[in-house]
Amino acid sequence: MGIRVTFYLGSPDGLLTHFLSAPLGAYLAWLQPIVEEEPHCFLPGVVDVLSDLVRRGRPALEEADARHPAVLDELLNGYYPDFQFHEPSAKLEDASPTSLSYRYYEAFEDTLRARGLTDAADLLAYLPTGRGILTGAPRRPPLTWEDPTRLSFWTLDEARRLRALLDGVSEAEQLALDPDRGALPAVHEAVTLADERGTGLILPVG
Repeated sequence: MGIRVTFYLGSPDGLLTHFLSAPLGAYLAWLQPIVEEEPHCFLPGVVDVLSDLVRRGRPALEEADARHPAVLDELLNGYYPDFQFHEPSAKLEDASPTSLSYRYYEAFEDTLRARGLTDAADLLAYLPTGRGILTGAPRRPPLTWEDPTRLSFWTLDEARRLRALLDGVSEAEQLALDPDRGALPAVHEAVTLADERGTGLILPVG
């Protein structure tokens, strides 16, 4: 399967509001017995941090981001997208049915940057690093085969700007930007739906 990129509808701010309004109590009830059974598979404190998130919401998230960022990342990467397969209320809505290898998006980013489309390329550049849920800044070093999981997002404003660019690209330009005809159609489909729905996108990579 390789390292793949998927697109889900999020919240207008991309990820923050979506996660804070998610069924975190159900996530805790599902995760806690797994951690108790296989504690070596998780970072210390993961249940405590999630319990605090359930109780206090955003203040707890801000504290976790400052004091336990790796634990917060583990919780986010565990929720998106895997938890939806265990809890119906956590079901995510596809923004595009396409699930491609990351290498297609890497090549697309390179081509965008080479043609001076820096703003669009910069959005693709968040895929291998993930983004901080509070800051939107690159979160981690670029992914590797040994460390392939990242979680990124695009806000509604970012999705609209990317759609405006791609809507204006001719058929010939599309082929020049994306000779494999993989990444560009998937991105265009996702940002178009996000714009129509008035929301951002969540982009798990792994």
